Amino acid sequence: MKCLGFYCFFNRLTEPPYKEKLKSIEHKLFTLEEERHETGKLLNQQLSQLNFIAKKLVSEVLDELNPKPGEIEQLMVELKNKSQAVKKALFGVIEEVIEDDELYNK
Repeated sequence: MKCLGFYCFFNRLTEPPYKEKLKSIEHKLFTLEEERHETGKLLNQQLSQLNFIAKKLVSEVLDELNPKPGEIEQLMVELKNKSQAVKKALFGVIEEVIEDDELYNK
């Protein structure tokens, strides 16, 4: 009886020639996972070092910034408020056109 279907495909993978190939691949995957883990640890160490350096540099340079971060924040708030006001005015004009069109077409 010939085996058909998805299950049979995986069942054949457990036969000796394929089983050895799969063991080899499994070993390579395990090795890759160990290398990924080690690389991740090195990356985390380097990011910690860079974070420390950046904090040190920022504290040294922060006083020299012009404009100050708080001033930029205020400018952004003002820009947002002005943008909202312009959008409100635009939609107000659009509403007027719609209302006038409704009155005109009655």
